[in-house]
Amino acid sequence: MSKTMTMDVPSGRVATEAGHKGVLSRFYDAVVAGQQARADRLLKPYLAQASVSDLAALGFTSAEIAEIKRNRHMPVVGWV
Repeated sequence: MSKTMTMDVPSGRVATEAGHKGVLSRFYDAVVAGQQARADRLLKPYLAQASVSDLAALGFTSAEIAEIKRNRHMPVVGWV
C-alpha cells in the first residue's frame, strides 16, 4: 500500500492576487515613481512657458494647467 503526499504551497501569483506585492514589483514601482518625479521636475518649467490654450490642446485639464502654471518661476534646465 502506497501513499501519495502533496504539499500545498502558495505561489507568488496567489500572493499577488491577494493584494500583496513582491519585492521586485515594489522595486519596479519605486523606480517608475522616481522617474515620473524626475520627468515632472524637468518638464514643468517648459510646460509653464506654454499658453493655456496650447496646454488645453495637448489634453491637460484646467486643474493640471493651474498646477503647471504654479511652476512658472522655476528655471528651465538647459542640460539633461
